[in-house]
Parts: sequence; structure tokens; C-alpha cells
Amino acid sequence: MRIYEKKEGLSAEFHQLVSFLVDQHGYILSQQEWEEIIGRESYDADSFAHDILIAEGLEVEENQSLYKTVRNLFIQKFGNSVSLADYDNDYI
Repeated sequence: MRIYEKKEGLSAEFHQLVSFLVDQHGYILSQQEWEEIIGRESYDADSFAHDILIAEGLEVEENQSLYKTVRNLFIQKFGNSVSLADYDNDYI
């Protein structure tokens, strides 16, 4: 059961990716961290991976394998970056 509110548009796409990380990789984010990440108007792969690891309480430098995994998942879904300005609901 998800305790987080369903979102629309780009926020929904960030929500889907964060949900995957939580469900499949066991990441644990507070609701505040969750909302901050999915509420962004844009992200690039490096910033997203950094924010996920920091929210998880991990140092990026000490967890390069996890960082690369998160970064690659972002790139598979969005490419190197995505923003509301170029979002057209084709990301699924």
C-alpha cells in the first residue's frame, strides 16, 4: 500500500521512478524527501542520483555502484535530463 498521493504529469513520472527504487531496490525515503524529489520541475541524471542517495543517507563517493544504478535508471526513462518545459507525456 502506498502512502503517497498520486501525482500527474512529470511529477507522476518521477513518482513512478522513485516508487520503483523503493519497491525493487529497498530504498527508504521519508515522505518529505519523497515529495521534494518528485516535486521538482526538472532533473538531470546526476542530480537525481545524488538526491536519491543523500535522501537514503548514503555518501555518493562511497556508493558509486548504487549511484550509477540510479543514474542509469533515470537515463533509461528520461535521457540525460527532463523538465516541465520539454515534458510531453511521452515518457512511459
